[in-house]
Amino acid sequence: MVPAKASDGTIRYEVFTIRLFLDIGEKQRPGCWAIPMVHEKILMYLYDAKLVSTDFVGQRLELLGKNVFDVAIKATTKGYYAGYEIVTESTPPITPQNDPISATMSSQCK
Repeated sequence: MVPAKASDGTIRYEVFTIRLFLDIGEKQRPGCWAIPMVHEKILMYLYDAKLVSTDFVGQRLELLGKNVFDVAIKATTKGYYAGYEIVTESTPPITPQNDPISATMSSQCK
């Protein structure tokens, strides 16, 4: 939940979920272990970003996703993450059937 200022000046909390894709190979496990640190950096960025409700729609949402991914990259400087995806209600879940490697890593990273 991300604090965002609404048009009437009140603070509302928007749902924002991003899925980081780990780099394949020897960087997978360290990337997994770095997630708590990266998560903290992302939360600090989102709090300081002074977002508004319109930042969670359309192109501005895509820009927010890119900025958050940049925060994740800079938090480790190790090249652990190969990409990202903004998760919405229509995003299919990761399952062993559609992505066995990600499903395994997701369960191990918890």
